[in-house]
Amino acid sequence: MNADLEEVKELFISESSEILQKMESILLFLELNPVTDDKIHELFRSIHTIKGSAGIFGYEETVNFTHVVESLLDKVREKEIILDKPLITLLLDCRDHISDLIEYAANDRKLAESMKSLQIDLLNKLNKYLSNTSLETANKVEEIVEKKLNIPNSLQIGSELKHWHISLRFKPNTYRDGLEPFSVLKYLNKDGEILNLVTLTALIPDLNLIDPESCFTGFEIEYKSDKEMSFILQAFEFVEYDCAINILPPDRTLQDLFDFLTNSEFKISKLLRILIEMETISKKELRQLNLWKRNRDMPIQAEATGDKPVTKEIKKQESIPIEDFSLEEELKEGRTTKSAKEIASRESKIIRIDSGKLDHLINLVGELVIGGANINQLSQKRSDPELSESAYFMNHLISEIRETALKIRMVQIGETFNRFQRTVREIGHEMGKEIQLTISGGDTELDKTVVEKINDPLMHLIRNAIDHGIESTEERKAKGKPAIGQLLLNAYHETGSIVIEVKDDGKGLNREKILAKAVEKGLVTPDKQLSDAETFRLIFKAGFSTADKITNISGRGVGLDVVEKNIDALRGSVQVFTEKDNGTTFKVRFPLTLAIIDGFLFKVGTSFYVVPLDLVVECLEYKEDIVGNNGAKNYINLRGEVLPFLRLSEFFQTEEDQNSRKNILVIQYAGKNVGLLIGTLHGEIQTVIKPLGKVFEKLRGISGSTILGSGEVGLIIDIPSLFKRVEEMERKIVS
Repeated sequence: MNADLEEVKELFISESSEILQKMESILLFLELNPVTDDKIHELFRSIHTIKGSAGIFGYEETVNFTHVVESLLDKVREKEIILDKPLITLLLDCRDHISDLIEYAANDRKLAESMKSLQIDLLNKLNKYLSNTSLETANKVEEIVEKKLNIPNSLQIGSELKHWHISLRFKPNTYRDGLEPFSVLKYLNKDGEILNLVTLTALIPDLNLIDPESCFTGFEIEYKSDKEMSFILQAFEFVEYDCAINILPPDRTLQDLFDFLTNSEFKISKLLRILIEMETISKKELRQLNLWKRNRDMPIQAEATGDKPVTKEIKKQESIPIEDFSLEEELKEGRTTKSAKEIASRESKIIRIDSGKLDHLINLVGELVIGGANINQLSQKRSDPELSESAYFMNHLISEIRETALKIRMVQIGETFNRFQRTVREIGHEMGKEIQLTISGGDTELDKTVVEKINDPLMHLIRNAIDHGIESTEERKAKGKPAIGQLLLNAYHETGSIVIEVKDDGKGLNREKILAKAVEKGLVTPDKQLSDAETFRLIFKAGFSTADKITNISGRGVGLDVVEKNIDALRGSVQVFTEKDNGTTFKVRFPLTLAIIDGFLFKVGTSFYVVPLDLVVECLEYKEDIVGNNGAKNYINLRGEVLPFLRLSEFFQTEEDQNSRKNILVIQYAGKNVGLLIGTLHGEIQTVIKPLGKVFEKLRGISGSTILGSGEVGLIIDIPSLFKRVEEMERKIVS
């Protein structure tokens, strides 16, 4: 049972994190855009959901604090408080504090003194907003709440003493919002007794249409308690916006009974059958109610200036049935079934999966790919048509399983991008700069493992752009630029890779300043001639910084060297493009996946190598007459264009097989074509990427390994590092 509770708690923490992130995104959006009712309602729902979920686990600190935030947002929703920038800042601080409260509660830790002080400060600020509303406005809010809950006005006229009767109709999203109907019933039984309960099942759709995450139930409850209405309402505090609530008090009047029946979502005849079976009301009371209603609806005579009276007509309403109930007929109606079908079809079918289970699935699929390759190779050796056909069919299925499993691991990068909205806002405010972050390509998908590890590199690049790239407001105005600086995060796919761009419209990189700092730090000699690309690469050196003074943001020379190391660890690369006064673009490339790829297998000497198939452009036979006539002999004439190539036997220091035919494999990366001089071609292969051990993790030009169908090991080539080597060769030729 404890294990189940821990699993539910982890789910609560995960969902709360998503809700709080969404809340942050909404607040940042509203800071730059007009306030709309739907966004305010989303904010309110976010806080309300967290409060309800925290209440289920008994996290009182979280419940109490979120209740105050919820009260403030309710007043914002009712347009009693204006959502301006200072209030947005306060709500962002509250959002952070709620995140900390959940973390402390989930780990059974007591609040630190610093957190208690912060909480008191935040509550004081919240209460200032709440206390500014007048008593008259507060009364109006109470009236709105009562109307929303359909609480009848109980006048001391009337009938014999009865018990409370409560009608509940839960909404489909109740479970998704982290709420449990049973907790409401449990709360009521604390200081009272549920005498009778009828579960309403008419809204439940056909079994083949049921969404297990949707709630289709409701209850009619006969409740005995000597508590006041305020206690009854507390039971529904967490769910008042997730269900329709209709309460009939014990000292009810005929007016109360009439309002209760007409406010119900069920037809009157259906509800009456249930109430009579529960002995909530009697047929005698119904006759009295009909008589009272007819008297109330009679034409009213009024005096007039003429002999004829003026009659004020009241719209005739249907009489309330007493004897003739048609519950079965109503159940036959398609209205409720249709609405349930519509609900079921609209809801998205999403299942949360533990990431560890998903990783285990990918590992098993990888082993399946290796096993399939082995069977395929054996079938080819034995020349058995039936075995070959079976192997082909199995490999086709394995390929589909592999593609499906990898798609499950692919996630959109938009959520990661959105998290930087807050970072840009806060750093910009700290430095006195107005900056607008624009996000593009948020729906681009890549492996979740890559997404989890790119946060730090992107954070460094964004901080660098804000600090070094985008000018102050005064500088921008002096240059004729808009006062608000622009920062762009963009993602897109390109030849088997995902490209992420961090682009600003600032002053660009200063070549002379970078060179001067590099000479000062001994990174280059004063007489060394560097190209623009080589000069701008210096900013990735450890300890390099062009900041004139040390701040909280920069100046210590820690940042971009970490960026390059982290990107290299993900088999990626980073390029810099800059133009004076027009900004700088950092273009980062990552592989789409770190697990299983389609590769191209070939041999150099006695070793097998693999490159990602998406990067392969073509393959051609190597001939001496197409090789350049310079001493290095490292380029060929490919249909009138110069193609640099790398001799892999020299690069990996292996012996070539002189008897085998040589080939040049043309690959494309970062918009450039490069050739690899290789030996025997073995064609396309599904490759399971295995990490290198610690002994070989720094091996140059190799990013991983794979096990071939024959059981031999193939090495996966690190394409970015090979391209760097080719660029070095080209610079030597030019110099």
